[in-house]
Amino acid sequence: METNKTHIVVPGTHLLTRRRLLAGAAGLAVAGMIEPAGAVLRLEVTEGNVQPVPIAIPDFLGGSPADSELARSISQVITADLRRSGLFAPIDPAAYIEKIVNADAVPRFADWRVINAQALVTGRLTRQTDGRLKSEFRLWDVFSGQQLISNISPRRTTGGGWPTSSPTRSMNG
Repeated sequence: METNKTHIVVPGTHLLTRRRLLAGAAGLAVAGMIEPAGAVLRLEVTEGNVQPVPIAIPDFLGGSPADSELARSISQVITADLRRSGLFAPIDPAAYIEKIVNADAVPRFADWRVINAQALVTGRLTRQTDGRLKSEFRLWDVFSGQQLISNISPRRTTGGGWPTSSPTRSMNG
């Protein structure tokens, strides 16, 4: 009996796990919003059937009411890009149980498991004093309850909580 296998090949690496593919694609989608991408990703599927990964992408939070609409637009662009890739199946926001109100808080993973999300992207957009925009995000593995990637600095608060400072990435220059 012959079994079908899927091979995903990225130059310079070995076969990717689904987790690495998820983390890399989400990171590229967010990074593509901020800076032009110079890397080329080559996927070679020789056999099998790759099922899109169910992913939840709630609206990013704005640092101020004026930034909230732009933050929402960024999460919509990320959602559309991941859907178009064919590797992800964004979940309809109407199905969300938890409303993300703090980008520094650990999500309630049980709420995301109920809607069968395998991954969750949370983030925020804030305007710096010089007018530049700072985008922060986290990619979570819902089933393991672990953060996969983040562009938020690992520096901790004095209370030992989640980091509050992050590298600044400019969206306008």
